[in-house]
Amino acid sequence: MSSKFTKSPVVVQSNKLVESRYILSVNEQRLVFAVASMIHPDDVDFYPYEIKIRDLAAILGIDLNNAYKNADRITDQLMQRVLVIPEDDGPLKVGWVSSCKYNNKKGTISFSFDPHLRPYLLQLKRDFTQSKLSILAQFQSIYSIRIYQLLKQYKKIGYREFGVDELKEILGIDKKKYSQFKQFRQWVLNQAKKEFEKKNEAGFPQCDLTFKLETIREGRTIARIKFIIIPLKYQEALPFAKSGQLLPIEPDRTEDQELLEKLEYFGISALRAKAFIEDIGREKIEQILDYYTKCLAADKVEKKDGAFLAYLLREQITGKSKFEAELEVEVVEQKKIEQQLKKKEEERARRHEEQAKVSLGKFQSLSPKEKGLVLQAFRENLVELGNKTMVKDFDQAGIDNASGAMMALFRLFLREQYFDEDTD
Repeated sequence: MSSKFTKSPVVVQSNKLVESRYILSVNEQRLVFAVASMIHPDDVDFYPYEIKIRDLAAILGIDLNNAYKNADRITDQLMQRVLVIPEDDGPLKVGWVSSCKYNNKKGTISFSFDPHLRPYLLQLKRDFTQSKLSILAQFQSIYSIRIYQLLKQYKKIGYREFGVDELKEILGIDKKKYSQFKQFRQWVLNQAKKEFEKKNEAGFPQCDLTFKLETIREGRTIARIKFIIIPLKYQEALPFAKSGQLLPIEPDRTEDQELLEKLEYFGISALRAKAFIEDIGREKIEQILDYYTKCLAADKVEKKDGAFLAYLLREQITGKSKFEAELEVEVVEQKKIEQQLKKKEEERARRHEEQAKVSLGKFQSLSPKEKGLVLQAFRENLVELGNKTMVKDFDQAGIDNASGAMMALFRLFLREQYFDEDTD
């Protein structure tokens, strides 16, 4: 099976493989994923997957004249790489490829995956993650590639949480490296975010997601991080194409379409998902999905084929008691009232500020005698307030050289006592 990158290939991996522990250089990851993208969904076994030297040079970003030399070095390194896959009865340590064969007459290299990887790359029907090779190929950091796949796995859920040490272990980062969280954030997390949001000449990102980071402390230490996954409207380029050929921009999806995809992702058929959306409504389903994902995270779901989620949807179980649900509605309504009051207060403050400016303008237009009367009234007001310090400052500096606090009081005085026609 030979390479032919004329459209955007897709890399499909089991979630366990996505979450496995390994260290590969950027070029090694590009090579592995380029080969993996050649696997057909109907393949029941691995074949020798051929890549042309010309395509290999594009994958590795090297000159064609040096392709053989560099390929020899990288394939040697790749055959020594070990990944650790978590399995139910204990971790599996396995290499990525079992052989690399140079075909001099054809100008190709054939790669064979290790047979132990069959359950993680072949005939995947559930618990898998799809990534477009064009997106993976553009990243320059080894960690950006891994973080992207970890977030892609949870894109439909909308967030993903890790312990800091747990994420470092998955990424293959030594515990002593980036010992301070700010270093880890700067050189790993921020770099990934920067690469996810990088735009092409047309002003579009070439990645389909980015993230906002939330930190969770245990005492004074940042122990956990939560990625809030944000979908991006992106424009895709063919992988390794020197011309940077762009593919059409994917159209925006409606909220119902995104919800439909979430339900299908968790094992609900498209037909049943549409029926649930019509019968229950989007808001209620989002609550049920939130409860379901919490059950998944707590490893409380035995059947992950959609059966348990279908039960929750049929019974409309959100994980909350009737009292909790009613209380939640009350909290939401209270927040709405608070937001309305806050908006009114902001509008009131803005109106008063505008009135104060007009009032000050009117004061400036008065004759010296009229100004003197206003200032005398203002001084009497300060005396009535019992603010001796302000009275002393006013007597010494006058209003022209008044402090900020004094000027604020004067503007308020003008608006309320003389020129404020719009009373509350």
